[in-house]
Amino acid sequence: MTPREKELTDYSISQDNHKSFIRELFALMKKKVLVQVRDLRSCIMDILLPCIMIVGGIYISKLEIIPPGHPTRNLSLYEFP
Repeated sequence: MTPREKELTDYSISQDNHKSFIRELFALMKKKVLVQVRDLRSCIMDILLPCIMIVGGIYISKLEIIPPGHPTRNLSLYEFP
């Protein structure tokens, strides 16, 4: 094998090297964190907005829409044709 062929096989994508996969995965995760920190709008949309929506949904679910003392209706399938 020539030195050029050896060099090409050393940097081949088809090599099954778990250490390089983990290294690349951590590099991608680091890049994602850096991009999130630099872009404040993206950070707000990804973290704060879902939290606000969850708190708002819990608040709305606790509201009493039907006034107290209102008669309840029993639903059954026989009422529909």
